[in-house]
Amino acid sequence: MTAYIVGYLITAITVFVFCLPAIVLFVILLLVAGALRVVVLPLELVIRKLRRHPKETQTDQSWLLGSG
Repeated sequence: MTAYIVGYLITAITVFVFCLPAIVLFVILLLVAGALRVVVLPLELVIRKLRRHPKETQTDQSWLLGSG
């Protein structure tokens, strides 16, 4: 019985060790994506502010209806 438990533990540890590079890569990619998001946020805010069009003055649209 002890041999089965030890075998399962060794198998679980081996699978974890083989998957460890993928797990580490995934965590690193998440950290890099978060850091890039923080770095790009001020630039994104500036671009949004520049793309906003000022409100145009309301012009009289009564000529469209022909009542002029």
